Amino acid sequence: MHSVLDRRQRRRVADEGVDRPAGGFLKERTGERDDGLRLVLLLILGIDYAVQPMCDVGYEQGEGALTPLGAVSDRGDQRRGGRCLVRDDQNSRRRHGALLGLSRTLIVPRDDPHDKLIALGAGDVAPYPRLRMSRIPINVSALVGRTPIVQLTRLAPDGVAVFGKIEASNPGGSVKDRIGVAMIEAAEAEGQIEPGRTTIVEATSGNTGIALAFVCAAKGYELVLKLPQGMSREREGLLRLFGARVEVVESLGGMNEAVSAARAMAEDRDVFLPDQFSNPANPEAHRRTTGPELWEQLDGRIDVLVAGVGTGGTITGAGEYLRHKNEKLKIVACEPQGSAVLGGRAPGPHRIQGIGAGFVPPVLNRDLLDEIIPVSDEAAIQTAQLCARREGLLVGLSCGAALWAALQVAQRPESAGARVAVVLPDSGERYVSLPFFAP
Repeated sequence: MHSVLDRRQRRRVADEGVDRPAGGFLKERTGERDDGLRLVLLLILGIDYAVQPMCDVGYEQGEGALTPLGAVSDRGDQRRGGRCLVRDDQNSRRRHGALLGLSRTLIVPRDDPHDKLIALGAGDVAPYPRLRMSRIPINVSALVGRTPIVQLTRLAPDGVAVFGKIEASNPGGSVKDRIGVAMIEAAEAEGQIEPGRTTIVEATSGNTGIALAFVCAAKGYELVLKLPQGMSREREGLLRLFGARVEVVESLGGMNEAVSAARAMAEDRDVFLPDQFSNPANPEAHRRTTGPELWEQLDGRIDVLVAGVGTGGTITGAGEYLRHKNEKLKIVACEPQGSAVLGGRAPGPHRIQGIGAGFVPPVLNRDLLDEIIPVSDEAAIQTAQLCARREGLLVGLSCGAALWAALQVAQRPESAGARVAVVLPDSGERYVSLPFFAP
């Protein structure tokens, strides 16, 4: 992509010199030539700072010439969210604002976010940079994914690294944003739905409904949600704020009654049921996004994946991708102890909203699972509260269940030296109204 200019072109750059406008930018003085370099040097005051990408490469002023700054990926610099990260050295901190001798490292954005960074040597001169505008999405659904991950050092036992993937960072606040977008866009691509004509109906315990609600609001669909009784007021309130019509269905503690009500409504004309429990777009969303993100964020070093089972899409999609990358990967599912149907027990009521549907979801790949850990309501609640107090990370009830299961695995002698990843589906903000969750 970047070629080295010959000596004559380098000499011309050096001879013609540079101007420094009052704003602090470097610009080549090219005279009558229209194809000269348009150079921009970003001057940042003494701290690591994120800036919108303005050009493909950055330059520093050396002895009579302009030298490109290297895009060095092995120093811990990362590209996030389509931005450039500028890292300055200690000397430039002491001389912030100084122009001559300033040295900074600029991470260069590429067209494909999965492309590797380009390393430019100190003697290389890049071709003419292109000024580019930042890419701003026209629909909030484009912001789903690329969620952060954090190492939970104060909860994990010594000798084991436990990492939590924070899905609350999605626009709709949960891991279900991924499948909400995927199911609607898959139906649109197949011509099954159309804004202004189709009504969307779904059975949900809350998070999938919120994901569908913001996607439908952004795309112009009418949405009806069948919600089992007993869900938090925060969830129901959020659904209504997004314009969804919420119908609460009497329930014995699972999702069966709400699913039946949604399927009955879907028999009407121009009503579409995404059916998160059997829709192949559900695990495919995690196969395309969650799994690759975990692999990239953990540098391909992951020994155990832990996730709760609601629809089964997260652990199936992400697990299949990661198992393909690492055949020795251990995949651990968790479910409510009060409704441990994956373990062969009868369905029943429980307090862990988001998992434990009361039946085995069709999209779940059970052959993928190495272990299924039942989690009590009390263990899930206490672990979620402990995560907030120890790690400063406010997580929801299903997060508490998954994290408790991950810590059980981490405490085993055979887990010494292991790297355990756990998917944290949402935030604890959605449950503070529940009397058993509030402090």
